[in-house]
Amino acid sequence: MAFPATDESNPPLIPAGADLSQPDALDLAHQMGLTSGFASLGSAQGWTILPRISGEEEFTDNVNEVAAPRRWDLTTIVAPGVAVLGNSDRAQLRLNYEPDLEIHIREGSQNVLAQQLDAVGTLTLVPDTVFVDIRGVAGTQATGGGIGGLGGLGQPGIGGVTATSPVSPSNGAIGLAKHNLSETSSFSISPYMLYRFGDLATARLSVTATRSVSSEINGFAPMPFVAEGQDAEAFSSLQELAQLQSGDEFDRFRDTFTASGEQGVSSGIGISSSQRDSVNNRIDYQITDSLDVYGQFGWENIRYSGENALRIDDGTWGAGTIYTPNPDTYVSLGYAHQNGVNTATATARYAITARTVLTATFNNGVGTFLEQVANQLNQASVGNNGNLVNAQTGGQLFTNVNALGVETGVYRYSFLTVGLSSVLDRDTLNLSLSHSEETRLGAGAANTSNGVTTGTFSWLHAFSADLTSTLVASYSAGTPVAGANSHTLLAGLSMQYVLSDTVSTFARYNYYDVQYSTGGQSWYQDVFLVGITKQF
Repeated sequence: MAFPATDESNPPLIPAGADLSQPDALDLAHQMGLTSGFASLGSAQGWTILPRISGEEEFTDNVNEVAAPRRWDLTTIVAPGVAVLGNSDRAQLRLNYEPDLEIHIREGSQNVLAQQLDAVGTLTLVPDTVFVDIRGVAGTQATGGGIGGLGGLGQPGIGGVTATSPVSPSNGAIGLAKHNLSETSSFSISPYMLYRFGDLATARLSVTATRSVSSEINGFAPMPFVAEGQDAEAFSSLQELAQLQSGDEFDRFRDTFTASGEQGVSSGIGISSSQRDSVNNRIDYQITDSLDVYGQFGWENIRYSGENALRIDDGTWGAGTIYTPNPDTYVSLGYAHQNGVNTATATARYAITARTVLTATFNNGVGTFLEQVANQLNQASVGNNGNLVNAQTGGQLFTNVNALGVETGVYRYSFLTVGLSSVLDRDTLNLSLSHSEETRLGAGAANTSNGVTTGTFSWLHAFSADLTSTLVASYSAGTPVAGANSHTLLAGLSMQYVLSDTVSTFARYNYYDVQYSTGGQSWYQDVFLVGITKQF
């Protein structure tokens, strides 16, 4: 993996044992078995640039998404895009960018030009020594959370995916009205240096600059990475990290010392500035070739200034185990004191069979909404559908971001995601269950808690090499924002037919049922869409 662990629950970037193969960006393709679609196009040496354009017509029976009066509308969607997949001796890049223009016949106030971006790249300046990593994400999400936990952030949407049409269109297919949409983006660049002292140790120095913003969509064309309007939030930070890890000379022992500092500036969230400083020492012992145990101790100082001021100045400790019986199975379980509380951590990818994989992640921390987005982006890689996935497990990323609403302040947050995926000859089945929770902290906070539980099922079936269908059902329940209990249901069916190597057509039906406890926010909607994509 290119980025340092901004989350202390995932500290080492170099395998914890001499023979352990902790997943990284270079072997992720093997770990996930990405044999088709977006990722495989860039797995060989060389560069592939795939421009495309989609034209769509959409009908909805409730364009404003209100209980009454319900108004129908026809929408024309024009979505040009480009996928860039590169793999050379000096650079690796996975990028998908798509601006989506929506023009409504009846409700012109709903017209919008939204942005969608997923990108992960590494540039080698000096072989084996100096590197630069760049990654970014932009997309729309439900401002009030819910909506089945789905969103356009890091996810290309619902629909069939083929090698000639790597990303399904329509900005995540979230289909929400502008008054319930926010444009969220995050961008990070990290130059870093590795130096190996033979078999004795490996040193790493890095600097990471991050910019994250989120704005409610009020105007016509929200811009990524630029905070716009009264309801905009922004976060910029600079992180320095130094790490020294012992090498194979010490046989089954491995010591990892990490020191990091981060300075942040925020606006629109009740926080003016923040600072994080930490030192941590972790000792691993490899019991067998596949089993590792570790213990760690250190100190952290976390400070937020502003109206929601918060300070945590505390010692840290932890212990756990890592089990890697084969390249497709990785299980890490731990228990630690960090961010001021005792907590468990877990990351797992377990190959039940050659076709069925179970993934699980449990993470927690202290931070703002935008810091959560940035931290999850640092753990991302690109999946075969062009969406961002957890680089260690291959499971879903940004689950809590798309489920919880966009709120200000500092939170203690945790999220659990469990996924089961099975790839058959003609079918791909995915089942996921997630729970996201956050409790507000800091001066003046009432310690209010928000939490959302979401279950999602998807089934992709290939009738033939040219005709595929995707069925999706998602149910979400909880409190996505303070004071608003909700129950949301999303059901969708899409069909895609490949006319030629560069042209595909598609049709989709989505049903939304959103029930909020607060008045005037419960509604249901039917959405029908047909379109065509031309790839050049």
